[in-house]
Amino acid sequence: MKILKMSFNVLLIFAIALPFSLSDASAEVVNQNKTAISGGWTTKDIITICIAIAGFLLGLTNTAILVYKEFFKKEKEPSLEVKCDEALIRDLEGKTWNVDLQINATIRAVDGKNTIKKVEMIHSGTEAVFGTMGVGYKHQTFRRSYDCWNFNFLNEYNDPDSFKSKLDELNTNDKYVKLSNLPIDDGQSISISLIDRFVGFRFPDGYESIPKSNWILEVTDSKDNKYSTSFNFVDYKSKSERESMIY
Repeated sequence: MKILKMSFNVLLIFAIALPFSLSDASAEVVNQNKTAISGGWTTKDIITICIAIAGFLLGLTNTAILVYKEFFKKEKEPSLEVKCDEALIRDLEGKTWNVDLQINATIRAVDGKNTIKKVEMIHSGTEAVFGTMGVGYKHQTFRRSYDCWNFNFLNEYNDPDSFKSKLDELNTNDKYVKLSNLPIDDGQSISISLIDRFVGFRFPDGYESIPKSNWILEVTDSKDNKYSTSFNFVDYKSKSERESMIY
């Protein structure tokens, strides 16, 4: 930075002084050639003046570029790109208000190193999806990512007891990555798998179903900038099984 400022100052002085030097040089050339040429400019004189003017314009251009880079051009701030690769859902015993979820997503750091602070899924509707009357909310925060991005966890552990016991095992043995203060290098992509069990909003007379559509996956970085992508849940069964299902 100091070298850049010194270069800028030198070029600025050069740009200011050059017109005066050029004027003196031109006058001297004219005086020297008056007696020999009887007025007018020689080809050598014109070339000399053109070279001086070109040098002056080049210095001025370089100065302008330095000023622009130093004072006007803003460096791009690090950001994140978020993509939801797959969002699976399984109703427990046909109860749409009691579900298991798996969201596979990819997060990439752009224009510099960044840090993940928080990962949430948020419903874009107007009504509460979780909680109870008076304390309802539309979001859930995921604090852990499991190594299941290319693995259908819901299909493998497809009954309530095996799902819970396997997830408890992973949590007990620390088989996960924490999604808080998680650094990502510039250009690096990480794959995350969010797995959990949720219960829908509770009214006095029962529970509300958890919607399958109109969700947002939102990632917050260390500067509290938010990056998101929209998604819908699909049934947890394999793609071929889903395609063969009759609704």
